[in-house]
Amino acid sequence: MGDGREEKQWSSLVWIGLIIATTFLLYACNKTNEKVLKEDHLTDEANKNTVVNDEPITLSIGWYQGDEYWDEFVQDLGEEFPHITIERVDGQPRDRENLEEWILGGKIPDILSLTTNEFSLFTELELAYDLTSLLEESSYDLTRFMEGNIDHIQMFSINNGIQALPFQSPRNVMYYNKDIFDMVGEPYPEVGLTWPEAVELARKLTIERDGVQYRGLDIGDAFLGQFMTLDTPVLDPETHESQISTNPVWRLALEYVADIYTIPGNFTGKDHFYWYSNWDAFVKDQVVAMTPHPFSSDALKEANEAFTNWGITTIPEFEDYPGVAGGGAWTYGISNTSEHKEAAFEVLKFLLADEQLVKYYSIFGDISRFPLDSPSLREEVEPDPIFENVDYDILFAQEFAAPIARSEFENEINRNGIFVDLVKSDLDVNTFIRETEEKITSIVADLKGKK
Repeated sequence: MGDGREEKQWSSLVWIGLIIATTFLLYACNKTNEKVLKEDHLTDEANKNTVVNDEPITLSIGWYQGDEYWDEFVQDLGEEFPHITIERVDGQPRDRENLEEWILGGKIPDILSLTTNEFSLFTELELAYDLTSLLEESSYDLTRFMEGNIDHIQMFSINNGIQALPFQSPRNVMYYNKDIFDMVGEPYPEVGLTWPEAVELARKLTIERDGVQYRGLDIGDAFLGQFMTLDTPVLDPETHESQISTNPVWRLALEYVADIYTIPGNFTGKDHFYWYSNWDAFVKDQVVAMTPHPFSSDALKEANEAFTNWGITTIPEFEDYPGVAGGGAWTYGISNTSEHKEAAFEVLKFLLADEQLVKYYSIFGDISRFPLDSPSLREEVEPDPIFENVDYDILFAQEFAAPIARSEFENEINRNGIFVDLVKSDLDVNTFIRETEEKITSIVADLKGKK
């Protein structure tokens, strides 16, 4: 069950990006001796596409959507532009085994959609490509994107370069069930709620009524490492040693999670955590009062179909980091093995142009992830009606946490699993931290030995 839900969420998140990339892959390579993009909104002429040869080439794209979308969005284009060969490469770029199969088969896609979490893996496998020179040659305006996104990308990129460009800027919020709050007589949570306040509120909202156990606060295992740590890495980026005992954010996060799940009735047992267990409990069972979750049209539709008396507020905050939450970017990257990097880069520029982003975010209706720092452009998007009553002051009330350098071994540590193991154990926080750091030290030692 977990794998299926994970694939569904991954597909939902990269849906817009993959379709745009595929749709315009042919277009960018077909135009000769002319600009392929004329935009009213771009003030910098360098952000427009440049001349691309129409010589026969093969361009490949990593694909996650199955046959249905490929047939609809690619085959028709292939028939219309017969001199272009489009190659589909199936698989997930975040999967090491899948990437190694691509390498062995010589089928690394020219263009990939990935999050910054996969950057270090791409670097390790020598697949990462730094776009800096192409960006500088075209005087590309990086200030167009949401504040912090490029910094976040740069922190994870090879040689502090720019390994990719953002096409989505996901936001996270905390959903709450108004019926449970009304039942207890508590006011709805406000913007700026802190973690200590959320824990105390969860105690009041964890009640049993008419044989139903209501839970005050639940955080899905898929997001514990993100929501609870401001994306703070497990390992020190220089020493590669565990910092969960020394980093104040990590220690507080573990203490908060322990407090949340030791509230009588708030933890359901060993089967409590599975992929999106918190969302199922909130939407389907309607027994959870508060739950952090990504904001998206899919989430809104699922919540609205289940019930109407719910709201959103900001993710609980650390007292020392007011107005800050974990975040990041979904990006387009070009593989180091691509023989057509310039053509692929023109595709990236085209699909990230103002008019194209407005057009396609209008088609798919989800403006919450719009990557450009432009309220006026966002207003031009024709959103799905489901966004009509969304309070964007809440949605954009928090800034993304400043990016932090990562150890080369960071991706080998299961951040979410640390929290799940804590909740399922009978250990106090200090004992758990000590034993967990011993395990992490052993894992890192093994990884160093394999280098």
